Amino acid sequence: MCIGSFTKGLEKRYETGETWEIQAGFISPQNIQAVEGLKKLRGVESVEPYSLSSGKIFFENKSTAITVKTIVENSSMVNLSLSKGSFSPGKIVVSGDVKNRLDLSLGDKVTVSTPRKSARLEVSGILQSVSISEGYIVRVREKFQRCRGTLLEVEKGETNRIAGELREKTYIDSLTRKKSLKQGWLNLMDMYTSFVYAMEVVAGILVLVTAGMFAFISTREQAWDFTLLKSMGYSDRKIYQISLGGILTLTIGGIVTGVPLSMEVAGWFNSAFAKLMTLPPIFFLPRTISLISAMLLVVSITMAFFITRLFVKGGIASRLREVFETM
Repeated sequence: MCIGSFTKGLEKRYETGETWEIQAGFISPQNIQAVEGLKKLRGVESVEPYSLSSGKIFFENKSTAITVKTIVENSSMVNLSLSKGSFSPGKIVVSGDVKNRLDLSLGDKVTVSTPRKSARLEVSGILQSVSISEGYIVRVREKFQRCRGTLLEVEKGETNRIAGELREKTYIDSLTRKKSLKQGWLNLMDMYTSFVYAMEVVAGILVLVTAGMFAFISTREQAWDFTLLKSMGYSDRKIYQISLGGILTLTIGGIVTGVPLSMEVAGWFNSAFAKLMTLPPIFFLPRTISLISAMLLVVSITMAFFITRLFVKGGIASRLREVFETM
């Protein structure tokens, strides 16, 4: 459910939050005149200076990988929603993923390190986006005299032609189309969803096997008790009721053991995406864990009931036969 909402969030982000169609990277820093010159290309509606680099962000004794993007103040091409705070020049806005990894709050001072430089910045806002590890630094246009890239908004149907013209520019190193970037993230989310489903299956099997093992041990231990109760004239239903207490206790033991084990497995799966995204924090809320445990408890009790039923119907008859044969 949470993964599905992330996918919808990504789609909405690229449909309404980012209006650019082409992102171009420069071989070396270019002045603002080079960026403005791209407006002369037929079909280009608007351009903005832009910089993109990968690095790390540090806070106290924690750190994580981050994609750092520098945009102009009041950008018309990047208009992302914030869960709190605001875009402020000289400060950084981080995604919810970075916030959760580093336990950040508004006003915290973080160190952002990229291959080109390192800077200490204040966190001024938190993006609604949770899954992507990114940060945005806002710079006033007057101070954006040199940049390493640009964002272009183009007329509909002109993307391919303009991309071809940009490749002919000697100072342009790379091109990224918004459509391709969006599809890449959606494909990654599909892959991540598959991992989460696999994690759910493995975690469920672990819990059920653990709980079933405890229930099986409990039933085996009480097998002779069932035999004596049956020989004293107790009905099967009464035997089920009497045995439920012991089975329930050990089944809960299976749940208590199995749930932490499944959470550990969740960490193993999540580590495959450690540099890109994390599981939504809601997965680890006590209320959610309690709900999952309750559901598994019902399944485990049902399993224990059928195991007990098998012993009562089959095992007791053979045990009674053994008793009478030895008398």
